[in-house]
Amino acid sequence: MSSPKTPSFSSGRKSSRQIPMDLAPTPDYRFDNFVTGPSNQDGFRLVKGWQAWPAPVLLLQGPKGSGKTHLGHAWAAEGHGGVFIDDAETQDAHMVFAAINKALAGEAGPLLLASTRPPHEWPHSLPDLHSRMKNTAVASLSDADDDVLEGIIRKLFDDTGRSVSRDLVGYIITRSPRSVPALRHGISELDMAARADKADMTKAFAVRFFNAQPDLFDDID
Repeated sequence: MSSPKTPSFSSGRKSSRQIPMDLAPTPDYRFDNFVTGPSNQDGFRLVKGWQAWPAPVLLLQGPKGSGKTHLGHAWAAEGHGGVFIDDAETQDAHMVFAAINKALAGEAGPLLLASTRPPHEWPHSLPDLHSRMKNTAVASLSDADDDVLEGIIRKLFDDTGRSVSRDLVGYIITRSPRSVPALRHGISELDMAARADKADMTKAFAVRFFNAQPDLFDDID
């Protein structure tokens, strides 16, 4: 019996293989395709139920890759005239302060801020913003648990037209960073490699692929 073909993922040699187009879907930020679990369901409910916020400003706080951007864009698309500011801790402090004041004064729609850090760790020196944020309600997200990651991984493979085995999903959970952008990037690259090699999407193929790509997730949040 012949040994399985080893894909030439990083070979610099010319090849007659047809390199497929990048078919990775653009992110689809909707509430109904946000995968929930113990790590994020409370934050999800609070953001989605914005009509019940105690004030028209809410901070969505959680680590990178926990779903803040997805929830924020889904919320902003609800048609309520609200404003979503992602990575609020890196934005101009005076701009964020002004947006908060407008929302509180009823001069603009509700405001959703997202940050990886609690407000007292934001890298700015605007006392008025610190004071405002002390009284701002917080919706928290945690690092995704395995059940959430499994749902995300299966959805990303579904978007490429593939149905995958449980052992492959489990391997990817242990091999890649626990964030949606990293998973989207890794699965897109894995799918393109399999199409280029005309290979089945198996755990064995994924192991060879990831082992040949040690820097695959560098600079991917």
